[in-house]
Amino acid sequence: MFFLSFIKLVFSNSRTCRYVFLTVLFSSFPSLRINRCLAWVFNRFSWFVYSLVTTSINEETVNAVSQPKIKQESVPPLELLSFSCSKEHGYTTVAGEVKNTSAAKLTNIMAVGEFRTKDGSLVKSEDAILQYNPIMPGQTSPFTVMGTDNPLITNCGLKFKEMFGGQIDYIDKAKK
Repeated sequence: MFFLSFIKLVFSNSRTCRYVFLTVLFSSFPSLRINRCLAWVFNRFSWFVYSLVTTSINEETVNAVSQPKIKQESVPPLELLSFSCSKEHGYTTVAGEVKNTSAAKLTNIMAVGEFRTKDGSLVKSEDAILQYNPIMPGQTSPFTVMGTDNPLITNCGLKFKEMFGGQIDYIDKAKK
């Protein structure tokens, strides 16, 4: 969005903005000083370039090329079958199994272990990608999330998320 805002500023109808842009351009690149024709073309046709940029780059285009997100269905796409927390050799570990209950393959899904104190305060969180990537419809994948131990950690929790996205809801069948 910064680029689009910059283009709108540079190619606005204000001669001052264009003049500032050209001054910066020519002072940054001395070899361009001899090419006064470039400045003339820029000043005469900037409205045309501006209209091309604003009509071809819009929010829909940006959203279309961004990473696709997993649609949150009414039924969560994951089912937690089991998980446990353990401490050994200076590490705290959350391990278990999760099943893909959706009709689509799920790619780059991460388990997020949350390590907490006795009163529930978050000490830290760690994440790791599921062992099977992608996890196919109906498939069960193991996961292990590890982090260095902290003496204040007394319990742990678990969440799932997309690698570069939001949290994914799940059905917790591991509750006792």
